[in-house]
Amino acid sequence: MRKILSLLIFIILAGVIYYAFFNPSKKDFYAEKEAEHQKAKTLHKNTRPKKDPYKNRSLKEVESDKEAEENLVEIPATVEQRRADEEKYILELEREEFETLGRRTISKMPLKKNIRKNSHGEVHSIPEATMEAGRQLARLKKILLKRPEFIPQGLKNYYQCANQNDIPTSIRALCLTNFVQFKRQIGESVDMKKYPKDVVRLAKLALEI
Repeated sequence: MRKILSLLIFIILAGVIYYAFFNPSKKDFYAEKEAEHQKAKTLHKNTRPKKDPYKNRSLKEVESDKEAEENLVEIPATVEQRRADEEKYILELEREEFETLGRRTISKMPLKKNIRKNSHGEVHSIPEATMEAGRQLARLKKILLKRPEFIPQGLKNYYQCANQNDIPTSIRALCLTNFVQFKRQIGESVDMKKYPKDVVRLAKLALEI
């Protein structure tokens, strides 16, 4: 039963990561919806009758509101802007910053004992800690795909995660999957016999080997 649950968790995690980071149709869909929403808001704003914002207000209230408006800074929150900010962050990332990010990401991977302790009532769902771990590993992978010069350090992070016994099997399998993929990218192979069978079995599902 535990092996089946680990398998289900790994498959769902892989699906979440794919659709969150590597599914262009999904991104385009949300970008299109965001654009439609912004267009509708602008149209509604331009066509509705204008009201006097200061009608029936005291002089003190009017002055206070005007001061607040002058100090207001609009923060863009569109899908395109968030994506552009992420791309800019990745391209400007320094090697030392990536090394720190990689170490911190692996150090924050959930442990088996903590997941068992905090997942009461989540028997039929993936613990939030496991989902968050998947998102963080996906972010690490996204950086390595765009900044291949960081791959040697990324491999160290994935190796550490895949070999840490107190990390849940599904997460270790995800780390091993990424480890093998980036090893292949630089023309190297991995001896899968050095890893536990249950971790390898889950990783092979994603690697299709």
